[in-house]
Amino acid sequence: MPTNTADQQIPLPVDADTADNPTAFTNYTGVVENRLVRRYTNDADRTARDTSPAAGEITYNGTTMDWTDSVPRYREITPLFSRLTSDSAPVNNSTTFANTGISFPVRANAVYDFQNRLLCSSATGPDIKFQWTFPAGLTMNYMALGIAVAGSALTFQNAIQTTVPAFEGSGSDFTVLFQGLVIVGGTAGTLLLQFTQNSAVASNTLIRAQSYGTLIRVA
Repeated sequence: MPTNTADQQIPLPVDADTADNPTAFTNYTGVVENRLVRRYTNDADRTARDTSPAAGEITYNGTTMDWTDSVPRYREITPLFSRLTSDSAPVNNSTTFANTGISFPVRANAVYDFQNRLLCSSATGPDIKFQWTFPAGLTMNYMALGIAVAGSALTFQNAIQTTVPAFEGSGSDFTVLFQGLVIVGGTAGTLLLQFTQNSAVASNTLIRAQSYGTLIRVA
């Protein structure tokens, strides 16, 4: 039977004594497993079963693929992505914030680059405004791009997590863009975007299907 080379460092179960083979095979599978993608049902399942994560380990928690850094902590390999497959529920007032359908499960002590492209719709052109709900300790710094209220040209608004950016509507579909940085504190949770009309009118305002957002882990 061939033996492993120095760079592989995988102990093959080659003991001539068959009574020792189970131990040798356990050592073999233990080393190989660390080189594969480990699959778990969710974060709780992973925490319970992966009690000593090693740096460089790749895992799948049921929703995202992660790698383990030297801290150790799990960091998303792929971007968090949220997209509407159908139009959002409509609103026709300026006080009830409805969910856009764009949301992200953010992790504690993580930093994300984020962007959102929102296709908004209103029948008679009411203004629109947005707000975020987020876990305690989360901060944001981002730019919101759209037509300013009572304006006619695209305008950048500098915003933080508690800002309620507002934009001019239109009798047809119009686009609003967000881009910036999300810094999560010690509490994980959900970052959720909501909307309502800025000046209430009886006609409906909604967020169109194919609106989307992404978060890319940068720290």
